[in-house]
Amino acid sequence: MMHKHIQTCPRRHPGTYSDAGCMDRFRALMDRVLYRDWKPIVSDMGAIPYLQITAIMEDSVAGGLMENNTRPIALCEEMSDGFILDLIFELIKEFELHEAAERFRLDGKAVYYPHAADGHPLREVRSMRSIEGTSAVAGSAWPAARQA
Repeated sequence: MMHKHIQTCPRRHPGTYSDAGCMDRFRALMDRVLYRDWKPIVSDMGAIPYLQITAIMEDSVAGGLMENNTRPIALCEEMSDGFILDLIFELIKEFELHEAAERFRLDGKAVYYPHAADGHPLREVRSMRSIEGTSAVAGSAWPAARQA
C-alpha cells in the first residue's frame, strides 16, 4: 500500500511537510477514529509526521500495565484521509495479530513468538509450520527465558 503511494507521489519520502496545517488535519482525523481504547496518534519527528497506534495494556510477559505502540509509519501531506484510514486499519490488524500471538496458548504454554531474537517485534508472525524443529504438541516457539 505504501509502496504504491511512494511510487505515485510527487514528493520525496519520507518527506517533511510544507504546510503546518497538515498536522492539524492529521490530528483531527485521528480524533475521529474509535477502536477499543486504542488511539491513533501522529507525532512530528523533525518535521516528518509519523502515525502510530498507542494503547495501555497488560504486559504479556511481566504483567502489569504498560504503554504499547505500533511501529511508526511516515505520513505525507499528499495522502487522502481515506488512505490514512487504511494505514490506521493496517496498523491495528498488525497490532492485533501480534498481541494474539503473545497470548495464544496450548496446554498453558506460548506457541508463537512475535519477536525477533533481539526482542524487537516482527511485522509478521510466523506460522507453526514454518518454525524449524518446533512441535505444537512438544514445545514452544518462545525462547525459554520468555516462557510464561
